[in-house]
Amino acid sequence: MGLFGKALHEAILSSGEDIEFLIDGFIPKNSVTQFFASDGVGKSTLLIQAELEASAGVAIYGEFEVKKPVKILHIQTERAPQEAYQRMILMMQKIPVNFENFYFEPTLQGIDLSAGRDRVLVIDKMKKIKDEFGQIDWVHIDPIYAWTSADIATALGAGHINDMIRKIQKDIAPTVSYTHHTN
Repeated sequence: MGLFGKALHEAILSSGEDIEFLIDGFIPKNSVTQFFASDGVGKSTLLIQAELEASAGVAIYGEFEVKKPVKILHIQTERAPQEAYQRMILMMQKIPVNFENFYFEPTLQGIDLSAGRDRVLVIDKMKKIKDEFGQIDWVHIDPIYAWTSADIATALGAGHINDMIRKIQKDIAPTVSYTHHTN
């Protein structure tokens, strides 16, 4: 039976389970977070800004506290890197950035997780990045759908994505997020 009103409010307050956040109120630790909206509304721009601010240890969007600088691996799965670089140029004029904590990876494009060799390639590449960059706190994949030829709305496509995210959490970083288009 569902809850509403006072009963819902009391259930929420008595839940007793605190969520540990990598970025307070924004990205839970040891989790998978999806950011989704229609094409072209600014998901990538907003997430790059969040990542750059987190890399410097400053509050994201001036609101979400970052307790310490976060080491981030951003994987761009489509489009030329220059598009993201141009966004970063504009952002650098307004926000602090620590590029020692931000790894931008644009070469994992054209991946098809339905192909076993590509699954191995992705994890091997990320392990090499981790060896070079050090401990990674947060991996963000933008966008996720570009990594499978199967429809992500099907069990097969979703299964490929889920399997890869679990491998990333196990071998690379326990906190993963990704963007996805709703159309």
